[in-house]
Amino acid sequence: MKNKNFLLDNIIPTAICHFITFVTAMVIIPMLAKGVPDIIWLSLRITAVVGIAVMFAAKYPSVNIALYFFMSVVQDIIALVFMPQISRIYGISQTPLGEFEYIGRVFVWITGIVILQMIVIAVIQYRRKK
Repeated sequence: MKNKNFLLDNIIPTAICHFITFVTAMVIIPMLAKGVPDIIWLSLRITAVVGIAVMFAAKYPSVNIALYFFMSVVQDIIALVFMPQISRIYGISQTPLGEFEYIGRVFVWITGIVILQMIVIAVIQYRRKK
């Protein structure tokens, strides 16, 4: 019974949060912000990621930060599976050299998103305990 609660209370919500984060920051905002100056749509992506983290921390206050980090593999898997589609959104060629650019743009950004969200969640959890 305890494992079921851990799955329902921690793993599934964390995976859903990563999925929502990926779709919002990596797909929806870049598609909607075509032609907008970079500073605006990048700021919007960061703001959206922070907002998602705040909502997640409010809804699931007891999620472990380490679990959140390790579940970021959800975003990595989505990025790998949908590489051709996401490459088109970002205008990255699908050549072997384009794969390096994809890794630089997408996977580095995912890592930054996860670290930023971890910091936000940790701060919220710390303030809640205080």
